Amino acid sequence: ESLSGQDVSIEDCISTADGNFLLAGKYQGNLLFSEYRFSAKGERNVFIVKLDPSFKLLWSKTLACSSELGVLRLSQFKDGSFLLGGSFAGSLTTEIGTYSSVAEKDLFVSRFDEADGNFLWLKRFGGSGDDSVRALVARDDLIYLAGDIRKTGFEEYSFLFELDEDGLAENSLALKGVYQNQIEDLAVTEDGIYLLGSFENQLTLSSQSLTSTNNASFVLALK
Repeated sequence: ESLSGQDVSIEDCISTADGNFLLAGKYQGNLLFSEYRFSAKGERNVFIVKLDPSFKLLWSKTLACSSELGVLRLSQFKDGSFLLGGSFAGSLTTEIGTYSSVAEKDLFVSRFDEADGNFLWLKRFGGSGDDSVRALVARDDLIYLAGDIRKTGFEEYSFLFELDEDGLAENSLALKGVYQNQIEDLAVTEDGIYLLGSFENQLTLSSQSLTSTNNASFVLALK
C-alpha cells in the first residue's frame, strides 16, 4: 500500500501496544490510501492513520492548517492513548476547535484515544519566535517535549518541557547558544532523562557552558 497525493510526507511512525502501528504526516490537496480519499481542508494538512499489520485502515484523523506546519512527533501513554506534537503557523483546526499561532510557528501537543482516535485535548505553546518540535516522549503520567526556538536578534535556544498528563507545564529547561543549537533526540528511562543534540561554538545550561571551535555534538543526562 502507499500514501499518494501532493507534497505528502510521513513525519513519524510508532508501533502501538495493541500490535498495530500509527503514522503521522503532512499533505496538500487530496491524500489517497488504498480505496480511501482524505480531502484537504487547509493550505497544509496533518493526517494520522492507525493501521493493522496487514495495512488495513483502522481509523484516521486529519487537521487543517492555514499556513506552515513543522515537524510532527508521536508517542503513546501506558493507558493506550496517543500524543501528537508539532508546530504550526496561522490557524490549526481540529474536531475540538481552532487554535491560532501568536507570531511564527507555535508548538502544540494533543492527546487522543486509542480506540477511535478521538481528541481528548490540545494545548498550544509559543511566543514571538519560530518554534519547532524535535522529540516527544510519554513516560508514566508525564509528557516530555523537546525542540528549539529561533528569534531574530536573540540567542537561539533549545528547550525541554515536562508536562503533566493533561498537557500543563510542570518543569522546563533551556539550552542557550549564540549560534545554532538543537536537540536531535530524547530518551526517558527510570534512571533519568537523556538529550542528544548539536551546537556551534558555545552551549549554555544555567551556569555551565560547553565550547567548541566548530560544530559539535552533546549528550546531556538529567535526573
